[in-house]
Amino acid sequence: MDRNSTVVIGVLAMGFVAFRLWGLSDQCLWFDEIFSIHAAETAFPAFFEFLSKDLIHPPLFYLLLKGWIAIGGDGLLWLRLFPVLIAIVGLIPFIALCRELKLPFATQALALFLIAVNGTLIKYAQEVRMYSLLMTLSLFSFWLFVRLVNSGKGVFVLTLVNILLVHTHYFGCFVVAAEAVMLVWFRREKLVAVKAMFGITAIAFLPWVIAVVNAAAGGSSLRQNIGWMSRPGVVEVFNFAFDLVEPFYYQMSSGEPSSLLYISLPMLLLIAAAKLGYFIGEKDAESNRAFYTLGFLAAIPILGAFAASWLLPHSIWGSRHLIIAYAPMLILTAIFFAEIRSQKLRLLAVGSVIALTASAFVVQTTQPRAEYAWCVMDDVSRDAKELGVKELAVFEDMLAYQLWFANRRPQPDQIKVSKVSGIDGINEDAAYFLPRGFDGVEKKDVSEISAETVWFIYRSGRFSETEPPLRNFRTRGYNIARKREYEVTDETVFVVELTK
Repeated sequence: MDRNSTVVIGVLAMGFVAFRLWGLSDQCLWFDEIFSIHAAETAFPAFFEFLSKDLIHPPLFYLLLKGWIAIGGDGLLWLRLFPVLIAIVGLIPFIALCRELKLPFATQALALFLIAVNGTLIKYAQEVRMYSLLMTLSLFSFWLFVRLVNSGKGVFVLTLVNILLVHTHYFGCFVVAAEAVMLVWFRREKLVAVKAMFGITAIAFLPWVIAVVNAAAGGSSLRQNIGWMSRPGVVEVFNFAFDLVEPFYYQMSSGEPSSLLYISLPMLLLIAAAKLGYFIGEKDAESNRAFYTLGFLAAIPILGAFAASWLLPHSIWGSRHLIIAYAPMLILTAIFFAEIRSQKLRLLAVGSVIALTASAFVVQTTQPRAEYAWCVMDDVSRDAKELGVKELAVFEDMLAYQLWFANRRPQPDQIKVSKVSGIDGINEDAAYFLPRGFDGVEKKDVSEISAETVWFIYRSGRFSETEPPLRNFRTRGYNIARKREYEVTDETVFVVELTK
């Protein structure tokens, strides 16, 4: 690679880093991130028991996060830097993978551009969850796998990476499976390496599997974790496709559009046209080889997740889980554009992609950031202490967990948080629930509340004494004494004092 090419790759890499640092601490920690910190702050030996009861996440990320917090504390910016730095490390295997596939410089540069601006990858690079680590380890695995195929070397290091991968997220198993299928299909002489890699990885993962099985036998159920997830149909598949091509944007809440269609739809159509041109045109041997390699590495996880979501009792389909397929798919997209034979058409197509990306950037930088109900829990906690509140009742697990987190450190004026059930008309989001085995929030039925004074918090589009939960307390003889309001995007958080 000449000096000019190195400069271009360097500039794109700087853009990759800048986009992941952009707005890093603009939003508060949300429910899943709080679980990450809660788990990381859990002392040994309860740490592994706590995670095994959650069933769906292996322990590696939380172990690393525990060390990160021990080094620099739990400040918002410090916490968010952790997944960002992991994502930045992922640049190393990404560039190495492109070179191992012997892709031309222009293809490598376009692939890096598409990775750098992808909204889903930016979002999960900033979130204190395991998806950034999953993405980076999958990139190391893909690179080492292609190197093994090319040179026959490195099966030990690849196996080690894959052990780390499956201990990061269960979808890491799809990466291992894709590599095993490819070796069996195309390189039968590597069958011994396949057996060794697959067998050692499975044996290393077995202790965690046993821990999860024991936790499930104790009453933990996957239905609570993932029972809300939809089986992949046309809508879900298209949403995944839009996430794959969408620059900068990602749906943060159910009240936001799943995609900016005026950006993502033209992008998807451009990619489809380039892909069609690739299939009907002539291809050189290296491009063809890279296409089949990347196609297998992306298709097996996607098809595996699709099939499993229909065959298993609960769906496992989700864009964030399939983050393992993003790099192969986006490199393939770069190949499709790079192989357009007409220089004018190629420049037009790539220029259109850049123009759509620039438009998406303008939209994201000019629109005000949404404010969410869970982001005012620190303010609620502070104000409640000033009012002398000793206990706050909440009607949703999500707000209860957020409020507990804001008060988790023992203090003389610490507020007790209770989750009240039995309120007709309050519908909770099934995706959010208090961790199993967690006793930081007291659970009680509304029938158990008889105190003369009650403080509670809820969110709604409007304040109404004829709607739940106010209606439910008014009928039991309570009257409104005081209230505070915290306006956020599309709704208001109300803190209310009721007296008899």
